Amino acid sequence: MKRWLLSVVALPIVLGMFHLNAQVKRGADRDIQISNKLSDDFEKILDLQKNVINNAQSILAVRESIQSVVEEIHNLATTTQSTCTALSNDIKEVESVVEEVENKPDQILLEDSVAKTMQGVVHISCPEWQGSGFVIDKHTIATARHVVEGVKDFEITFSCGNTAHATRAISSKEYDVGFIWVEEELPDWMVEKLGSLSDCRLGQSVFAIGSSLGKQHFNNLTSGIISSLFLDVPKFGCPKSYGWSVLWQVDAATYPGNSGCPIFTLDGKVRGVLVGGYDDYESISYCVPVDVFMKDLEIIKLLFAQDKYQFERVKELENKIQYLQQQISSVEYSLENSKNAIFEILNELDKLKEDLHNNQISIEKIYEKLNELEKKIEMVVSF
Repeated sequence: MKRWLLSVVALPIVLGMFHLNAQVKRGADRDIQISNKLSDDFEKILDLQKNVINNAQSILAVRESIQSVVEEIHNLATTTQSTCTALSNDIKEVESVVEEVENKPDQILLEDSVAKTMQGVVHISCPEWQGSGFVIDKHTIATARHVVEGVKDFEITFSCGNTAHATRAISSKEYDVGFIWVEEELPDWMVEKLGSLSDCRLGQSVFAIGSSLGKQHFNNLTSGIISSLFLDVPKFGCPKSYGWSVLWQVDAATYPGNSGCPIFTLDGKVRGVLVGGYDDYESISYCVPVDVFMKDLEIIKLLFAQDKYQFERVKELENKIQYLQQQISSVEYSLENSKNAIFEILNELDKLKEDLHNNQISIEKIYEKLNELEKKIEMVVSF
């Protein structure tokens, strides 16, 4: 009985213990799994940490490389700036040398300058007198006003020996300068280089090329210096009609026939037009600066174009007048034989005029009568 009771009491305890052992075992297994998983996760975390450390090291290396590159760029920029500064200083030095070279006059030979300038110098012949001039564009010759004034017939001789006939000229009343138009186109090598008087200095060497004392001394060269700038000659009694309101003076010897010739400097630039002087003092020569017309070359061309139009109209009228004069001469020649016919025509014209004023005849009839009388006049003239 006791054993049965003991068995009855012990059995639940044993079963409980078995159940507890089973739960403990299951818990232990679960703990092992969790432990294994944690171990795996920890290993993964360690690997991840290693990767993070490696990446950080790589980033640090890249950063160091970038910093190194930045330093190199900075050093390069500093070097470049120094180089640019040095280069800028070198450029300034070169520019200074170039400017000094440009401002320094070149070694110019007088004979070269004379040969070039002489190509554009001309001799001007007209029935009244002779003079000199120079080519300023492909159709225009500059000279002194008194060389062209009142003249319509010019014979131009060029330095190369060629000649040209000209019939048109214009001049300035304010300045003693004149211009002759040449119909044929002149070559470029004849056109002179013009230079301002403002670039010249007192005492500077100048030269004159012209026809001293006439064509036999064409292209005669004389030299001198600028002896006076910007003279006010009218103030000392020189007539204003000379057109000498702006003058400068040279002591190069000039003579009759030099009027209108170019006065040029060693660089070959024409600075003035010779306009006058004194017969007894050939070393006092007056010049008009080319500045007075240097900027007006296109206007001068337009003036010649206008002059050509007027010239053609005047020529047409002159031809018509000449024709009428010839007709009148013919009438006068045969007048004695045609008096009766002329009186008859005049009477008929008076009658027509009276009828016209009195409205006694139609306009058509007057035209018919006039045509008849015109034929009679032609017959009288032809007779």
